[in-house]
Amino acid sequence: MCSAFAQSPNLTHIFPAAAAPGKSTEVTLFGKNLGGATELWTSFPCEAVLARPSGENEKETSKVTFRLTPGPETQVSIGAVRLATTNGISSLHLS
Repeated sequence: MCSAFAQSPNLTHIFPAAAAPGKSTEVTLFGKNLGGATELWTSFPCEAVLARPSGENEKETSKVTFRLTPGPETQVSIGAVRLATTNGISSLHLS
C-alpha cells in the first residue's frame, strides 16, 4: 500500500499588496499547493471571505482569491497573513 502526503501551501506574493481600512478589496494570493483553501488568518482586524466559488478554489493550486475587509479602525502598517488549506497552513507572509 502506498500513501502520499500533500504538501502545505507556500505563498510567494499577494496582489494587490494592500487593502484600505473599512473597504472591501479582492486580494489574490499566489504560490504553490493553494488548492482547497479554507480560510485566511490576518494579523490585523479583518473579515476575510473566499471570493470565488469553492469548486474553483479546489481546482486552482497556484492562486486563490479572498475578499478582505479590514476594520475601519485598522492602522495603516505592514501586516501578516497565513493561508489555511485542507493540506495545512502556510508560513507567515508579510504584506
